[in-house]
Amino acid sequence: MKILWLSLLTLGSSTVAIAQDDCSNMMDAVTKISTALDEALLDEASAVAAKAQKDLLCQTEPVNHLVLTSVFHMAGAVHLFLGEEEESWEAFGFSASIAPMATLDPVLGAQAQESHEVLRQSVIAAPQGSIQFSGEAEVWLDGKSAMIGPSIDMTAGKHFIQWRSPGGDMQNRIIRVESGEARAIPVGPGAEIFSGETIGGSSLEAKHWAMIGGGVGIVGGGILLALGAKARSDYENTDDPNKLDGLAQKANLYFTLGGVLAGAGVGGLIAGPMFLNDGGSGIQVGFVW
Repeated sequence: MKILWLSLLTLGSSTVAIAQDDCSNMMDAVTKISTALDEALLDEASAVAAKAQKDLLCQTEPVNHLVLTSVFHMAGAVHLFLGEEEESWEAFGFSASIAPMATLDPVLGAQAQESHEVLRQSVIAAPQGSIQFSGEAEVWLDGKSAMIGPSIDMTAGKHFIQWRSPGGDMQNRIIRVESGEARAIPVGPGAEIFSGETIGGSSLEAKHWAMIGGGVGIVGGGILLALGAKARSDYENTDDPNKLDGLAQKANLYFTLGGVLAGAGVGGLIAGPMFLNDGGSGIQVGFVW
């Protein structure tokens, strides 16, 4: 694990500046969490992760995208190790929104991988939203430079924006983009009053549960389809005629069940945000779209 984060340190050192006093340096936080995990100091890793997430809002320089993703990947895993499921879903949901193509490092554990993958698949399959920055400033979106003016397609969920006006201080905000939403974000002089979102304190509504269920369906369906492909390969390669019927039935069963489950998952992801309104009763958890 130390070798893994050594390469990350090299990448992030040139782009992450030292923040103000008592404000976490994100690269340092990644290193500290990694070290604490190596030494099985879970409480220490959790404390560093919690502070790093909170301190996103006091950064004085752009946060590197890979570093930002790593903070939430590791935070989600640490919280899961400690049985803090709400905090884990919050962190994994945030990471899935800002980096939907990034899978979790296997070193963080199979349970963490499975939880993150469900959220990642939910985010990938959900209808996107869009944002449009207006104003005069240099802008970064999820750790990457962004343009003022053009509409930017976004995954549903929470995102991290930073902007800095000429001669001004860095502004840091967390925003939430809903599926299908087109949102305008003011930046630059006068936009300091824009408050954004917070980490935690969100409620999961009916549409969100449908989307999570869709993610579970896609992952489970994918596993069954993979088993079906293996059974089909065994059928084509076996030299024992007595096994042909059994292997053929197994392959057909896996393919059928996998297709149904994956299809239901996709349906849940699409139907959730389209047909379930926002007024349903919520359950207090960390991750929101």
